[in-house]
Amino acid sequence: MVYYAPWTEFKKRRSNAIHPLMKKQNHQKNTRQEAELLPLAMQEQGSKELSRLLERLIPRMSFKELCKATDYFSTDNVLGIGTTGIMYKAKVPNNCFLAVKRLYGADEYKREFLLETMILGRHRHRNIAPLVGFCIEKRERILVYKYMSNGRLSDWFHSDEGDQKIKLEWPERIHIALGIARGLSWLHKRCKIFHLNLDSECVLLDRYFEPKISNFEKAKFLNHTVEDHVRMNVMN
Repeated sequence: MVYYAPWTEFKKRRSNAIHPLMKKQNHQKNTRQEAELLPLAMQEQGSKELSRLLERLIPRMSFKELCKATDYFSTDNVLGIGTTGIMYKAKVPNNCFLAVKRLYGADEYKREFLLETMILGRHRHRNIAPLVGFCIEKRERILVYKYMSNGRLSDWFHSDEGDQKIKLEWPERIHIALGIARGLSWLHKRCKIFHLNLDSECVLLDRYFEPKISNFEKAKFLNHTVEDHVRMNVMN
């Protein structure tokens, strides 16, 4: 039965040669699986880990101070009602105004909240709506932006009869179009992000009619999912 010995020895040597590679691959696979589950795990454990992560990008604001700034989310301060939440006008102590978006539900709009905070918190551009704060408390998910005094572009294109707004002249229209194109180009080339939901409702205008692209709830990353984006921020 000695003819078994060479085959046994061959299997042993082959096993020893392959084992380190398989071990390394299995370790990489397990590491990636753990990393992919990180954002979900953070949310399942509660809001503390997610809040701590986002504070690296943007300031955290308390629900109490946002209640005070919006007069307890008074209907008189409603700027607009969207598919994911209601936007309110808020006044802070230094007499500045903010736009506060209160999402309808923490569970229903997890991805939308992450997309807005990850994109607008990490990427800054003159033609991207500036996110200045967020709030995570219990089941509240709130995003805080700079207030844009000239509202949405759609309001200027589709104003109601009797509206006192001055119609946009061609120089302003060209300026706005160039700003939107500049913002999209920067998102595509520099950030590898595609908005996928752009219309006049998503473009805000500041006091100088500089356009700001907003509403990134349906955005896609060219090379990364939103979970990858969160993971990169955790690792950094």
